Amino acid sequence: MTHLRTALRAAAAALTLAACGSAGSAGPAPTTPSTSTAAAAKPSAGASRQALSLAWVSATSSQSPAWMAYEGGYFRENGLDVKLEYIQASPTAAAAMVKGDVQFVQMAGPAVVAADQGGANQVMVMGFVNEPLFVLMTTADVTKPEDLKGKTVAVTKIGSSDEFLLRETLAHWGLKLNTDVKVTAVSTIQGRVAALSQRQAQGVMVGTTDELAVRQAGGHVLARTADLGIQYQAAGLATTRDFVQAHPDVVTAVAKSFVQGVHRYKTDKAFAQQIMGKYIKIDDPAALDLNYNAYVDVFPRVPAPSLEGMREVAKELESEGQAPGSVDVSTMVDASFVKRLDDSGFISQVYGV
Repeated sequence: MTHLRTALRAAAAALTLAACGSAGSAGPAPTTPSTSTAAAAKPSAGASRQALSLAWVSATSSQSPAWMAYEGGYFRENGLDVKLEYIQASPTAAAAMVKGDVQFVQMAGPAVVAADQGGANQVMVMGFVNEPLFVLMTTADVTKPEDLKGKTVAVTKIGSSDEFLLRETLAHWGLKLNTDVKVTAVSTIQGRVAALSQRQAQGVMVGTTDELAVRQAGGHVLARTADLGIQYQAAGLATTRDFVQAHPDVVTAVAKSFVQGVHRYKTDKAFAQQIMGKYIKIDDPAALDLNYNAYVDVFPRVPAPSLEGMREVAKELESEGQAPGSVDVSTMVDASFVKRLDDSGFISQVYGV
């Protein structure tokens, strides 16, 4: 099953079926925002808050902006009553947005492109990871790319961003997925670690924050996708063009909250690690340091979506024959909300410079 077909089927199924995966409340009430960001936006006393649902898609630190905005209290501060939900995997979350179950999804670019090819009219309004950060880790006997021939690599889900980047990495070496290298879906990092240690798979695609667990299971790094030298919309915030047109003030408030959340991540390591530990469910100090350090310099101060990153997504879909002709991603990227926040001085005010 191809990447695009998987995502399109998920989007189509969402019109009649409930979205797959777990979904629910994000947890206890958010903590109090830091003083530096509290001054940036203050709704009037007694003002009613706009209710909305926002989904995150993976228990990896790339999803920290949503957690930080929620737990730091920035959504509430900006007049929003956000229900934060977990919906596993970007294609499934994109399908939930097609149904209207959620208004925003923090997810990867491929799901937006695929959903839009099916008429979903989704758009990236923020960009948190604009480069590919997946790591291909393998068993000890796989020491060079050609050793992967005939082997199996585990990804989270066919159609998710790690499977997409595996294709990109193999193509960089002149190899093809499902021709030279087999792929299997194993949704959890624990399952992928077990698959590697039991040699059911000879390689696994993981986020940089899961590298330690795979090393402990005997794996080693064969390639880092960030070294490919490309832009890639690996994590961002998506909504629909209809929602943007109908509720620009809400999109602005959401964008403000995320800017504040990213700032808190960058400037309050202890709080960031506390929140990551809660959502990723880890408490090992070394693992928390690895998780934090992997993204502290990656999350941009001005978190605009990457048009070039989305073009790379579309180019790969086209090269694999998964999109009919040239795909215009310009309508799938709207950096205007972040730009206005930057031009207005809001971001400088949050950072104090």
